[in-house]
Amino acid sequence: MIRMTILMTLLATVVSTAQSPTPGLKSVFKKGASSSGWIDCIVIEAGGIYLPVKINGHDTMAFLYGGPSSADLKMAKSLGLSDAGQPVNEMSGLRLELGDLVLPDFRAKDGELQRPSQIVGQPVPLMLGEEIFQRFAVEIDFSHHRIAFRDAGKVATPKGAVEIPILDLNGEHLVPVSVNGAPPAQFELELGNTSGPLLTSPAYAKEHRLLEGVRTSQRLSGQFIETIVTVNHLGFAGVETLAAPVALMPESQAPPSSIAGGVGLPLLDRFDMIINYPRDRIYATAHKEAASAVFFKDRLGLVIARQNGTDFVVTFVSPDSPAAGAGFKIGDKISSINGKTAETLPFLDMVKLRFTEVGRVFTLRMDDGSERKVTAADFF
Repeated sequence: MIRMTILMTLLATVVSTAQSPTPGLKSVFKKGASSSGWIDCIVIEAGGIYLPVKINGHDTMAFLYGGPSSADLKMAKSLGLSDAGQPVNEMSGLRLELGDLVLPDFRAKDGELQRPSQIVGQPVPLMLGEEIFQRFAVEIDFSHHRIAFRDAGKVATPKGAVEIPILDLNGEHLVPVSVNGAPPAQFELELGNTSGPLLTSPAYAKEHRLLEGVRTSQRLSGQFIETIVTVNHLGFAGVETLAAPVALMPESQAPPSSIAGGVGLPLLDRFDMIINYPRDRIYATAHKEAASAVFFKDRLGLVIARQNGTDFVVTFVSPDSPAAGAGFKIGDKISSINGKTAETLPFLDMVKLRFTEVGRVFTLRMDDGSERKVTAADFF
């Protein structure tokens, strides 16, 4: 992965076992099925894909991700999902149920899932990752917020879908994307990347002059500061989208030259798709508004976090942004935003705060009692 997801004893009712291309990953379908059946999921464009799972008989949630599966051991133990017999940094020998699909002996390395849990407002102890993608065809119906895990050998091309080849490069799964009409380049498929539709390498941006003659700014992404720019359009699965925000990864995080970057959830969720790694194919059916829908985009340039549960603190201000123009600086403390305090503003609303429409006005009260107004605008 350029950056940065499954757990489980067999059911007596199981009579069908799928053929696995992933060594060591046991799996069975209930009652002779070849699919998990549809599972309702939660899709949050700035927060990811979440689905209900059952682990050792406990109902809980998982975050769908493209990297190695991981589990929050501390959270899992608090939910009674692991015991003292587990390895120190691993959950193993657990039973995971995804609808009519059972993984009876799954393991996942230790990870930290506090942020996904805060986004959905309930514990999310599991990141469900590449192991299940390598084993099954994963159908994501973004139109109806549902997902299914299917026998990869029994999936047909849906009517009206575009077939996209997947290039497997040393375990990285790449798909062709065109930027501003250039010939398609190979970008890594990243369902877990929720920060924008596309992330490019500095070399790709330089080769295609993405930063020349246009406004740019910066964003904070984890511990990295990345350059951001809006490109005229992206081409994927036969659809040309308009005015897409794109970020450049730092030189220190650049992938091999054969990988141009990563394509994220805000582009992928414009399609219903079957991701079939075992057959090196994606079948994508574009939504009616796939080409014309406006991308969510940072129009404030203000990143905040909760501090001590009573205040917000500014952690980043994008250059030349409305927030910068209003005088915000890193370390500033805010007591309320549009009347909401750190205690009353939901975590997801705080994360999505800067992804807003042009012209929206925000009133921020500082901890010294003064007040600042910021009007959202395009700044890159």
